[in-house]
Amino acid sequence: MRYQRPFTRAQRREASRVLRSLATTFSTIRRTYRPTNPKQRRLYRDLREVIEEFAATLSTADDTMDTAELNRLRELATTLAIQYAADRLGDR
Repeated sequence: MRYQRPFTRAQRREASRVLRSLATTFSTIRRTYRPTNPKQRRLYRDLREVIEEFAATLSTADDTMDTAELNRLRELATTLAIQYAADRLGDR
């Protein structure tokens, strides 16, 4: 789902689900797939920061929500998670 203005309750619910999913992914990485090289450590740190930014952006009121930024952060977090997974698979 691409977020758009006006930001609705349905979009907020979906964005909250995305945030929980990203947090779960990060938690799994932290517990099970710890970074093993500098590239993975950078991706890990970047993913954590993007998730925190997504949460901060989502905490704003609906009428002032920056939907473009929310979309950008969601796409960036997904890309970082995929890059991390690909790099970890390459370690095996």
